[in-house]
Amino acid sequence: MNAFFHDLFFISRIEADTAFFDAEEAHHLFAVARKRIQEPIIASDGLGGLYECRVEEISKKGTKARILNKTSHLKPDPWIQLFIGLPDRDAFEMLLENTVPLGVARIQPVLCQHTQKKSWDSNWKKFQSRFRKKSIASMKQSHQVWLPELSVPVLFSESLSSILGFCLVADVQGTSVHDVLKGKSISDVYTCYIGPPGGFSPEELQALTARKACFVSLAPYRLKTELASVALCAHLAAMGTVHEKDKNPGP
Repeated sequence: MNAFFHDLFFISRIEADTAFFDAEEAHHLFAVARKRIQEPIIASDGLGGLYECRVEEISKKGTKARILNKTSHLKPDPWIQLFIGLPDRDAFEMLLENTVPLGVARIQPVLCQHTQKKSWDSNWKKFQSRFRKKSIASMKQSHQVWLPELSVPVLFSESLSSILGFCLVADVQGTSVHDVLKGKSISDVYTCYIGPPGGFSPEELQALTARKACFVSLAPYRLKTELASVALCAHLAAMGTVHEKDKNPGP
């Protein structure tokens, strides 16, 4: 399959050798990208599959294409789950758009003591579709072929039981993230905690310390929740980039 392509499309479902696209994606295919019947396209299912297809049918309700070839991609290394102290909705959407390209496996919103706006999480189901669309758009733009799992918000105390692997907490007073990640393995699992706009409470910090979390500094000054999330995930994603270069050294 040609690795160089401009547009990536999202498959809503697959049956046998046929890929189906919903009405919104069909609009992107034909009104925006100007694709026509019998034209080749590249699409993903968000589950690691990259498909070479040929358009077969156009419909206002959706469209379908014949699958000609499939390439399966492993989940990005390292495996990252991101626990976010809920910011406001706009900040959370920005966070989604910018962490999807970094290969985050799971995003877990967390209700903390200092979470400032807890009202919108009660309408989570109302926003789930919008969040998914934002994630898909980011996946397509970046040519990422894995969509992260987006979990429903949980209380901070409940989130602690889901910590896996090496736990990192963004903290301006922590140890330099560069020093902490020296010698860490690309195959390690990482749980990353980012505080809400009000920061973690002393009790929450104590609970993380009790679970041997490592507090890491990402910049000389405090970062917003959405920026800290991207910065920490970018540091971890860079480990994977270096790993790939080591496997395939250039001239």
